[in-house]
Amino acid sequence: MVRCALLPDYYVRTGAETLKDVPQIKAEMTRIWADFDFVCSGPTWEQVPERMEGYKKLDPLA
Repeated sequence: MVRCALLPDYYVRTGAETLKDVPQIKAEMTRIWADFDFVCSGPTWEQVPERMEGYKKLDPLA
């Protein structure tokens, strides 16, 4: 959630015309919807650590 608050603020302050056009914002929104789909799919407890490992390696500003 912090990323979702800080990234838009950063891009607005540094000159982004519209946040929908910023690649990092697009990627974060894609991850948010993927998490929503993951939760709605009824994941098993074995799938949760796998997903968390991916997020530990994530660089949201890349």
